[in-house]
Formats: sequence, structure tokens, C-alpha cells
Amino acid sequence: MKRLRLGNSIRSRIYFTVILIMVLFSAVSWLVFSLSAEWYARHMALRETGVVIDTVKDAELATGKFYPSGSNITKQEEKNYSRDLLKEARKELKEKDADGELIVFNSSLEQVFPGVQAESTIPEDINVKCIEMIEDGRQEGVYMDGETGDRWYLDMYEVGFRSNVRAKYFFAAVRMIDAGVLKHYGALMLTAATILFIAISVLIVYPGAESISRPLLGLCRKVSRTGGGDDGFINDSYSLKELEQLKNSYNEMLMHLKSSEEEKNRIFQNVSHDLRTPLSVITGYAQGIKKGMVKDPEKAAGLILDESMRMNYLVESILTLTKIDNSDLKLESIKVELGEFIEEKLEAMEVIAGDISIVFDQLDKDIYVNTDPELLARILQNLLVNALRYAESRVTIGLEKYMDGAVINVEDDGPGFTEEDLEHAFDRFYQGKKGGFGIGLSVVSSGIDYLGGSISIGNREENGEIKGAVCTMYIPYSGTGKV
Repeated sequence: MKRLRLGNSIRSRIYFTVILIMVLFSAVSWLVFSLSAEWYARHMALRETGVVIDTVKDAELATGKFYPSGSNITKQEEKNYSRDLLKEARKELKEKDADGELIVFNSSLEQVFPGVQAESTIPEDINVKCIEMIEDGRQEGVYMDGETGDRWYLDMYEVGFRSNVRAKYFFAAVRMIDAGVLKHYGALMLTAATILFIAISVLIVYPGAESISRPLLGLCRKVSRTGGGDDGFINDSYSLKELEQLKNSYNEMLMHLKSSEEEKNRIFQNVSHDLRTPLSVITGYAQGIKKGMVKDPEKAAGLILDESMRMNYLVESILTLTKIDNSDLKLESIKVELGEFIEEKLEAMEVIAGDISIVFDQLDKDIYVNTDPELLARILQNLLVNALRYAESRVTIGLEKYMDGAVINVEDDGPGFTEEDLEHAFDRFYQGKKGGFGIGLSVVSSGIDYLGGSISIGNREENGEIKGAVCTMYIPYSGTGKV
């Protein structure tokens, strides 16, 4: 299905939409009017005939007060009653000046009113239709005048006389409104109103649409000039709430982009600086070994290996963060028993722990989680490296069940986090007092979030004094993260 095209600008779309609504409204109004014209004609005719019939009934009540009722009334009394009823009905109709006409037949189905010589607008042969209604027992009917084309609505009321009386069948006749003429003039009125409203819309709607499109075009021009020498932020104010929100959203997006650009530049600078030192060490010792200037090649090889490991750690951490940021890190969810998993990683950490003792305190046994073991290992390694860097003599790792997951606590007996550390510890390349590359905890924070868990940091206090740092990491049982 092809979509209706209303122009490619806000002004034209608003303008043509309003016109389309007007045309559709007129068309629907005409359709409803056409369908209801006949009903309206009948309704108006029925209302006017109702006035006549109600007048006859009132006259019947007024006249009946002077005559017996039921079987007590004689034939002569019925004839007199009938004559007086007709006289009273004609009198009341004349006083009411009703629009409907009265036609009366006697018991022999002869028309007694109006007479042949009386002046009346009623067609002469309408009595044929009235007699048909009497014989068929129908209360209502429509008569079509063959000469003029007029339609007359007929409503009958029969008085319950038993004798042959002069006024037994009372008909109310009303000329019906011509539905065709009604439709014609209705169409003319709706057409004129539509043209008038379209003309008014040119004066009102189009300028209104212009007041929306003009500032929006100005906003687009300002956006297109972003990066042309100014800071790119839009400082104009707009009367339309939506444009003001669009401007604020654009400024916020631009601020984030600039912040990301600054962070990217800072990352490149920090990485370049952090790589320069190990590269200088590796290059210096390699040249020394080549020229035979190094007296202890084994020691030099060890230093080269250490610096290479540092570089590898930095590069792997940056690659991990980059993949997490781009959601490119593919996770392999495996069922892992956390107790055994942590013990295995602690054995590998004993080499770098030196004189610092590592204590594993497992409160709950058999804690299984579905997670990616490689990413979890890197997270745990970074946490332990950070704790060992600041610990004085001891690092404690706690493991316990918590709700629908597990909690790993890593505590040290060092100086703890400063206020600035607590605020920026997870920021990339933020370095504490003894920090390394400033990327370890960033990997921890981004990685645990990628696994569907969470982490928080704080200080361990005793008697109001800080006794070390605490990192609490939550891992859900089935947290597979962004696989």
C-alpha cells in the first residue's frame, strides 16, 4: 500500500493535513446528512400530524363530557356526538393554527371534511389513499401527488362509534419536506463552508506552520555548522517546547561526544606514556645484550620479560574494555563452582603476592554460577592485584551465597580508599597513590556489569579508624550478561 504523500516540509504537511481534514469532514457530513434527510422529513411530518391528532383527541375528551359512554349511548346520541366532535376539532385546530390539514370520513367511507367546495391545499384524490389505509387497517401512509410531485404524510385516528356516524375516521395530512431539495441546499452550504474554511486556513494555518518550520530550519542550519570553528553548542531559545527539548538533547549529545573525544585523546596519551617506559626498558636492555654491555643477561632477560608482561596486561585490558564498550566481547557461559575457581586463581597469584598472605574464607559450599570463566578470571585477577598493591600484610577473600547469586569480598589491611578514590576509582586511567596503569578497576567495573553483576567499594573500619579497603562483587547464579 502506497503511503499518502503530503509534501516534504512541515509547512506543507500541516497545511494539507488541515485541508484534507476539512474536505473529509464535509464529505462525511454530506453523507450523514444525505442518509438522514429522509428520516428528518418523516420526523417533521410526524410531529405536525401528531399536533392534529392530539387536537382531535382533546376535542373528543371535551365533547364526550356531554354524552353517555359505553353501551348507554343511543344511535342518535352517537350521531350528535360525532357532529359535535367534528365541530370542536375544527374549532381547536383553527385556534392552534396548526400546519397539518384535517380530513374526515364517515362510517360509509365518504369524505365529509373538507367539502368539495372548500378551499384547501389538499390534493383532490388523496381520499383514495385514505380509504386504502382504512380498509387495510394502517395508521400511517405516504401519498404522492402525481401532478406536483409533492408527498403527503397521512396519520389516521379512528373514533370508536358503533353506529353510522358523520365523523368516524380523522386523518392528519402534512406536506413532507422535499428530501432532494434538502440535500441540494445542504450540499451547497457544506461546499461554501469548506471553501470558506480553506480560505481562512490560508490566513491562519499556513503562518502557524511557518512559525514551526522556520525555527526548526534555523536549528538545522546551526547543527550543520557544528565543527566549523565554534564550540557547536546552540544557545538560542525557542518558544516551542519540542524545539527547546530538541536543542537541549542536541547540546547534551554534543557534550557527551566532546567528553568521549577528550577521553579518547586522554586514553591515547596515557597508553602512549604507559607503553613508553616498558618499551624503553626493553629496548635499552636488548641493545645492551646485543652489544655485550650487560654483565648479567639473565637478570636483563627477567626485566625484559616483566616489562613485556606489563605491556601485555595493559594491551589486554584495553582490548577487553574496547570490546565491552562495543558489545563485541563474546561470552561463553559455563557452569562454574566458585570455590574451586577462586582457589585455582589464588595459586597463580601466590607468585606475585610476595610477603603478603592471601586468605580464602568460604562461608558457603557448592556455589555454582553460569558465567564466562575467562572474563571472571580477569576481573578477579585485577581485584587481587589492586588489593596486593596496597595491602601491608594480608588480603582476605570471602565467598558466600546472597539471594539469587553469590558475593565475593576482597579486603586488604592497607590505608583504604580516599574520598577521591571512592568517587573516581572506576574511572579509566584514574591512578591512586600507588596506582599502576589506572585501568585495573575499570576492567573490573565494566566486566562485572557485562556479566550481569555489580560491584561496590568502601573501607573497613574498626573503632572509627580505617583498617583497609573492601571490594564487594555480586555475581548472579545465571548471569550470562550480554552474550
